[in-house]
Amino acid sequence: MEWMSEWISMFLALGWIGAVGIIFLEAFVPMLPLVALVMLVVALYGAAGFFYVWLGMASGSFCLFLLLRFLSKHLSFDRRFGYHGSLGLLVVLSFVPFLPTFLITALFALSSVSWQCFLLLSICARGFVGFLFATFGVSFLQMQNHPFLFLIALLLIAAFAGFAHVLKRRFLD
Repeated sequence: MEWMSEWISMFLALGWIGAVGIIFLEAFVPMLPLVALVMLVVALYGAAGFFYVWLGMASGSFCLFLLLRFLSKHLSFDRRFGYHGSLGLLVVLSFVPFLPTFLITALFALSSVSWQCFLLLSICARGFVGFLFATFGVSFLQMQNHPFLFLIALLLIAAFAGFAHVLKRRFLD
């Protein structure tokens, strides 16, 4: 138990950069417990913690995408996914909270999707997933006592889902 308090104190010493960095690192090391890390960041930084989580998740996914795209070009991988067919499924899967982001990012990097489209999708999808983890992970007990908070959370989830649908129709259809 002592090692955990030491780890948290080192984490706090880094401030918001440590919060963004540990979430960023999860994109490259999928074995890290993302839900626990998100809950820790949101518990430590409150509402600003959600933005740190969002920044870390989106930037980590995008950097991993660029790295894998670079490696796939230099190692002569074919682009297996086109703009039709399985790419639409990848867009939907990127909004599912408990799927490994490493796998989804790798599939996008091996697809023919542009980096601009992936960046926009990553910002939206990682924001949605971070919001779900932050909202339902930390304040679930508060939502039981205040149903209005639960309604707001559901409305925001519906807004993110609608925006994802617009993105899919705009860039992939």
